[in-house]
Amino acid sequence: MRAGGRLSEAAEAYRGAVTAQPGRSISWWALAVTCQQVGAGGRSASAYRVFLSLEPADGGGWSNLSVALREARQHGAAVAAGRRAALTAPDSDAALVNLGSAQHAAEAYHPAADASRRALTLAPASADALMNLGASLDELHASMDAERALLRCLRLRPGDPLALAQLGRARERAGGAAADRTLRRALAASPADEEGWAALGRARLRLGDPAAALICAQRALTVQPDLPTGLLAKGAALEAGGGTLRGRLWPSMTG
Repeated sequence: MRAGGRLSEAAEAYRGAVTAQPGRSISWWALAVTCQQVGAGGRSASAYRVFLSLEPADGGGWSNLSVALREARQHGAAVAAGRRAALTAPDSDAALVNLGSAQHAAEAYHPAADASRRALTLAPASADALMNLGASLDELHASMDAERALLRCLRLRPGDPLALAQLGRARERAGGAAADRTLRRALAASPADEEGWAALGRARLRLGDPAAALICAQRALTVQPDLPTGLLAKGAALEAGGGTLRGRLWPSMTG
């Protein structure tokens, strides 16, 4: 059933299996993975916890639990599960990548960068670890190091939209001249990236084009109406454009 894409039906079948044999760990694992695949992060985390009560030394289980908890926005618990995974499976670069992702989501950027570096000592060609490292270094304002990590990631995954988006945001934060071009490439691949549109708006404003900056800010706010960076970009574009821009694009705001 899973191979045929009928994941909801598969999840129901696995629920029946764990009800019939609650002590069979493989059934809890299958239920957890399937719930994760259909986006039911809370149910997935609960199933992983039962699995780990039966198989407490399974590093993959702890690592997958960390991912499920991060997807459910339980960031502290996700970090704790990620640390348990890294201790249980110290030679697993995947466990360290997931730990770094959880720490980044929890805004613990220094530990996230450290976890990514440790993953790269185990797997120097890990694009995921390089992506995490670049994102964390960007948050720490280590712009040049962030760009180097993300360019290495893109050499491994040419044209990857997530890496391009992160590189564009890092270049924009650093005020780099290449930010505009990189963000445009990223948004062509992922037009629903609200933070990318906000970053492009800031880049366009820096290039002296408040009209384009306002359009980009509006695109960001179309995707997420209450996006703080989008609102800031919109305000900055309107301020820079003055009365002419305000009257041409937003007549209801005059007077």
